[in-house]
Amino acid sequence: MTQVFVVIAERIEKKTWAKIFEERVWGNMTARLSMQHHLTPDGTSVAHGLLSTTAEDFARFGMLFTPSWNKAAVKPVVSAKVLKRLQTGGSPEAFRRGAKYEGLKEDFGEAPLMNSFQFDAVFEDGALWKHGNLGQGIYIDPARDFVGVYFSTSGYIPPYGQDRMPGYLRRAAKFVAGK
Repeated sequence: MTQVFVVIAERIEKKTWAKIFEERVWGNMTARLSMQHHLTPDGTSVAHGLLSTTAEDFARFGMLFTPSWNKAAVKPVVSAKVLKRLQTGGSPEAFRRGAKYEGLKEDFGEAPLMNSFQFDAVFEDGALWKHGNLGQGIYIDPARDFVGVYFSTSGYIPPYGQDRMPGYLRRAAKFVAGK
């Protein structure tokens, strides 16, 4: 579905997805390097998962969703209305019936409330989690003004290991905030 939206946006805007993203998001950030958009053979950005940047700039991206957005951008990119929609746009009932629910409960040591749009987990306190392919992720906790990112060269591939970083990042956010 994400790929379809990329094509729709490109046709409406008459620009590449990379250009749209640069104008609306990355170009408003204080990122040190560009976001690399990997492409399909026909030149369409694979925006649903094949993007590359530095860990520092990835964290800056996460900060766009927090009260400290101004430390990572020159103007607001994520409005309060958009953030609220991300935090409330899923279905807890459908999420609990899905394939990822039990694994996320195990990873975090607690149950997320739901998933929403591109976020794999949303917690009751509004924290957001997105897991990448083969060992990277971003945890965004607007209420605690916390962002954690990580990457690995040996991502979890069952049955050879476990990815515990999601839970560690959530616990770190709570620890730093004293809650």
